Amino acid sequence: MSGMNIIQNEPYGAPLDAHRTLWMGDLSTRWSAEFIAESFKTMGLNPTTIKMTTEKSTGKPSAYCFVEFKDTEDARKAMLKSNGKPIPGAEPPTRFNLSFANDPRAPSVEFNLYANNLDENVDDAELYQIFGKKYPSCRGAKVYRNSDGSSRCIGFIRFCDQKDQELALIEMNHIKIRGQDIQLKLAPLKQRLPRFQINQKSSYSGHRSGPPGRNPPHAIVNPIMSSGHYMQHPHPSVSMPSAPAPEVRPPSPPVLVPIDDPTPEEANNELVENGDVWFEELEESRWTSCIADSALSGAEFCRQLADSRW
Repeated sequence: MSGMNIIQNEPYGAPLDAHRTLWMGDLSTRWSAEFIAESFKTMGLNPTTIKMTTEKSTGKPSAYCFVEFKDTEDARKAMLKSNGKPIPGAEPPTRFNLSFANDPRAPSVEFNLYANNLDENVDDAELYQIFGKKYPSCRGAKVYRNSDGSSRCIGFIRFCDQKDQELALIEMNHIKIRGQDIQLKLAPLKQRLPRFQINQKSSYSGHRSGPPGRNPPHAIVNPIMSSGHYMQHPHPSVSMPSAPAPEVRPPSPPVLVPIDDPTPEEANNELVENGDVWFEELEESRWTSCIADSALSGAEFCRQLADSRW
């Protein structure tokens, strides 16, 4: 395709320019990079590069790709014009599922807002449209859903500029969307480490003998200290005094807590007030649909998220 750069089998974790690159999900295995490029062109958009990806473990085509544009403004225009709209020529009918990409090799910070009391018909794309048109640093939006696909009327909006986040909280709180008075609340700051730092951190935390290749000579683990702390033996011939035995205390009697069955409104408010774990897990899902049984308690839902049983 003239003027179009096609990259097949984009390496896992390859660098990208997050400010002008969109992540596109829900791909069919039958779609080629040329078909994806043409679908954007039909919408009046001109991507410069299509990066197809494969699963790291299997080598099979992934359900997502990366679409680069000339600059940030073109990428933002593509989000506003096509996200949530039907993909031209797609069979079965499918809608664009887009979000600004994150560079896996660069640190980033995102500023987010919770949105409560959304109309049940508001979806991710519409929520983004409302905020994305007014605030240039808005990178995406997400609406929580029940197991049957119905909306929980709660979502969040992502920004890469704290000023836009604060302005949106002031200017958009209690505006009406589809007749509903939405309620906004600050969400936790989201910081991303480069992937190599995350892997390094995981390697260190799971290695009892210190960083690879840097094991201290004659390192002795003190049983009183937590895992990963060491006492240096001054010399093999010098003995170390034994540590005192830890004090053994009798177990405390169990505390009985009455079961409180909250109303739907109370449960909804509790989620908004204490939804940090939900936010973290959903945000890390990279916008893949997350469907849960509405009868689950908050603790059960978080456990299933942690176990990735979906």
